[in-house]
Amino acid sequence: MLKQLLRSSLLLLFLFIFCISSKAQRQIGDYPFYYGFKIGYNLALERDYSTVPGDRTRAGYFGLWAEYGDPFFVHSGVQFLIQKRYFLNDTTHLAGMLETRYVQIPIGGGLNIRLNKHHALLLKAGGVYQQLLKVSINNIGYSMGNITKSHFNLFCGVGYRYRFVTLELNYLHFLRNFDTISPKNKEKYLEMALLFSF
Repeated sequence: MLKQLLRSSLLLLFLFIFCISSKAQRQIGDYPFYYGFKIGYNLALERDYSTVPGDRTRAGYFGLWAEYGDPFFVHSGVQFLIQKRYFLNDTTHLAGMLETRYVQIPIGGGLNIRLNKHHALLLKAGGVYQQLLKVSINNIGYSMGNITKSHFNLFCGVGYRYRFVTLELNYLHFLRNFDTISPKNKEKYLEMALLFSF
C-alpha cells in the first residue's frame, strides 16, 4: 500500500514538473486544444440516498481530460472514481464501510472568458456517464447485484485557469438511485478539481 502511494505520488510529481517545464510560457488562447490530467474530490451533499442509513461519503478521482475550442469549447475525458461510504450503526444494521469504484466519461461544453494573456474564467456544463467496476466486501449487504451499475449524472460549474493549471468547482446531480431497490433521494455532490494541461 505504501509502495503504491509512493509510486503514485512520484508519478504525479513527474507529470507536474513536466507541465511546468513544457508550458511555462503558455498564454491563454495560444492553442484551442488543451489536454492533461486531473485530480479531484467530491463532497457529498445528500445522506439519505440508500436503503441503509448513510453517515458520510468520501470520494476522490483521477484521470485524463481534453478540451477543444475558444471561446466556446467542448470537453471530454476518462477518470476513475473511488468512493468510501460509511453507514450508521442502528438496531437493524451493523456499522460498516463500503468501497465502490467507477470509471467515468464526462462530456460537455462551456465558455472560456479570457481576462488577460494568462488568466481566464470558465463556465461549463454537461453530463457524466459512470460505470460501476468494483464493490468491496462489506457487512451491509451491498454487492454488484443490488447497486445501480450505470449512471448518467448532470453537472454545471465554474473554473479559473492560470497558464497550464485550472481550478474547478462543479455541482454534480445523479439521475438514478444508488441502489436498485430504494426510492430514496438522488445523490448530489460538490466537486473540487485541479487540472493540469500538457
